Amino acid sequence: GLKITAEDVRPEDYMPYPYQHPTGHKVDIFNCLSLLLSYCRAVLQDAHLGSAGRHQFFQYRRDQDSCIDVLHSVTYPSPKGPIKITTNHVHTAWAGRAVLDI
Repeated sequence: GLKITAEDVRPEDYMPYPYQHPTGHKVDIFNCLSLLLSYCRAVLQDAHLGSAGRHQFFQYRRDQDSCIDVLHSVTYPSPKGPIKITTNHVHTAWAGRAVLDI
């Protein structure tokens, strides 16, 4: 599938946070999961994409120090095929910034 590398990520490609759509809808950390899953349902034409089905999009890794599973990447459908965003991409995009700073 299509993969994005850290070299592909440019600051000018980032959307402002929170993203305000011209229709007045806002995308932020509080509603992004439900929006992502709605998008996946529409693209995959799967109205029954419930809590079990949504796990196909999220990949976890076990943190040995804390013994918990930590989200490592998200893979979602696109017209060009699956796109995978890793925690490294997120850290690159948010380098030096925190949600509370915005």
